[in-house]
Amino acid sequence: MFIRVMRLCFVSFLLALNGCGIIGAGSYPNAERYYFNCTDRELVKVVDIFLKKNDKYNVGEELKSQEKVDDLHGVNSIKIHYKYIALGKSNAIASFLIRKRGINNPYESSIIFFAVDKDASDGIQRWTAINSNYNLFNNLNIKKEFKQKFINEINKMLSKENL
Repeated sequence: MFIRVMRLCFVSFLLALNGCGIIGAGSYPNAERYYFNCTDRELVKVVDIFLKKNDKYNVGEELKSQEKVDDLHGVNSIKIHYKYIALGKSNAIASFLIRKRGINNPYESSIIFFAVDKDASDGIQRWTAINSNYNLFNNLNIKKEFKQKFINEINKMLSKENL
């Protein structure tokens, strides 16, 4: 009986840690994920085209120069593309990454929205994690804005590309 209680306590402890974001899958366990049926290369291309066509969503050159690609050679050559997008009227900048969703299907990729700088107008970066550092109302609003202004448009562009 004592061992069962100890096991239950241990499992409860692990679940509590996971709920706090201390243990979680990937580097951004609390990030908001959006999935697409295309390769990561196609998704990066569509995002770049979107940003070229919509200047209001481009970030300044200083931040743009910080965009990078991590190449995880040992893990089936997965590339992680870190990018930024201005969210328009709110002066907020979203930080997200694009990557292959899994190694088994190269035609699935994702945009992982993990942080936002709510007021980038002063040039000082103050990144706040999505789904963990905002109250519920602010978190829902920023995710809604990201989805409406960016994700929905990327989906439209991908569907036109596949016609």
